[in-house]
Amino acid sequence: MIIKRILLIFIILLLLFPTANATILNLVVGDTIYPTRKHVSSLHKTIELDEVQVIGQRKLFSIRKDTTFINTDCLRVRKGANLEDLIRNIPGMEYDKANRQLSFKGKSLNGVNINGETFMGNDIIAALENMPTDAVELLKLYDMLSALEKMTGVDDGADNYVLDIKTKSTYNGSLTGTLTAEHGNRDRRRDEVQGNLFNADGENTSLTLRSDNLSNMNIGGNNFQNILSGNIVKKFGKKITLNASLSLNAFHNGSENHDYDEQYLSSGTKYRESMLLSLSKNHSNAANINLQYNIDKKTLLNISANGNFGRSDNLTDNTTYLYERNTAADTLTSGTLRNNTKSNGKNYHVSADLTRRIGKAGASFTVKATLGGNSNETNNTSLSLTKFHHLRNAVGGDSLLLRNLCQQLPTLRNESRISLQYTHPFGKQLKLQTGYGLHHEEDRNTSNTYDYTIPNRPYIDSLSYENTLSICGQELTLRMDYKGKQWKINSGIDVDHPTLNYEG
Repeated sequence: MIIKRILLIFIILLLLFPTANATILNLVVGDTIYPTRKHVSSLHKTIELDEVQVIGQRKLFSIRKDTTFINTDCLRVRKGANLEDLIRNIPGMEYDKANRQLSFKGKSLNGVNINGETFMGNDIIAALENMPTDAVELLKLYDMLSALEKMTGVDDGADNYVLDIKTKSTYNGSLTGTLTAEHGNRDRRRDEVQGNLFNADGENTSLTLRSDNLSNMNIGGNNFQNILSGNIVKKFGKKITLNASLSLNAFHNGSENHDYDEQYLSSGTKYRESMLLSLSKNHSNAANINLQYNIDKKTLLNISANGNFGRSDNLTDNTTYLYERNTAADTLTSGTLRNNTKSNGKNYHVSADLTRRIGKAGASFTVKATLGGNSNETNNTSLSLTKFHHLRNAVGGDSLLLRNLCQQLPTLRNESRISLQYTHPFGKQLKLQTGYGLHHEEDRNTSNTYDYTIPNRPYIDSLSYENTLSICGQELTLRMDYKGKQWKINSGIDVDHPTLNYEG
């Protein structure tokens, strides 16, 4: 009976106020009112609640099949933070910036993706520093298959776990940017310009220019870090995807340390004073480009190339004085240890693969070729000088122990591979893949040592060496890939027959 009366009153109100299109509902908890809708309406209702009870909460982690999802709404970071700040708050996520390693629950991650596409050429540091947290909606962790693996349907067995970022819909298609200028006491500073353009289909453009000295623990006018990095993913229709990235980095860091200690011995008190000066200059440049071309439904071409060039100059100068009393006149020994290491290194890697499906069953042939190498030239100069002030030499002066060496350490490595693979399906769940390949590798290491204490700088044969290792080989592979509803089995056998040639 009560329900009928309420229904009748509701019908009368609709007839009397036909223009009403919404209802304003105010929830009252204590003395606080929360209006949930603000449209103009002729109906206005207020409901008073004694209490509000939370019966559920969002989970930080969820797992579906082989993918781990991380809900970033459960994490709190400062406004304007980048992805690096966010992942440091994720339980189980470990980030070793010095070694450029990112892992989750002990499993190493090989790169960062944006909406399914590689971001910053798998440069983890650049990706974490260039991605703003405000644009992140969801994080996903999974073993990413390459375009070749998807085409053949056979997993190559190598783990390729990545951190994939789903961007917020409000950011997709919009150009966003930030301008930061932070200056503090003791010459601390951080200046940054950043621009990003993300799309839901994986297309993205990112550019960052930053100059700061916050990453240096030591105060100094010559300490700085300058970074220029950019990334672009562009799709030309449904057939061609271009992914390219560039990173330029310059890092200078100098420090000065003073130490003083005393030793209380039965023979007397000794005092030691030391001063350490260090200066590091590092420059690194890296570029990466990948092209994926779906020629037709049965043909796929992948081309990738990457390389980097870097140089470094590291100098340390350590001076030590040992006193019997705390006066310079009673110096027992004084020593200088100076080491200067200069290095220039570069490496490159180029690869291409072409896959063609044949027949209706989905069999395919794949031709793969890779070419790579690296070289490094290191010059190390060391000076060790010790004076014994209470020990006289033949002419009556202080005894001197001197050693001044120079080492030149050039290294060179080249490698090339070519292979042919055939993949045959047995039903929809089982596939077998066989392959044959040839490879060649060559390593050359040299050490030349010279004595700089003598004017003509003679060559020291006992501290020098040169060796070359050359490997030519043939490789046979057999892989099985089974994907069932309940089981996934992937296994393989590699047989390599190398021929080694060593000279040294």
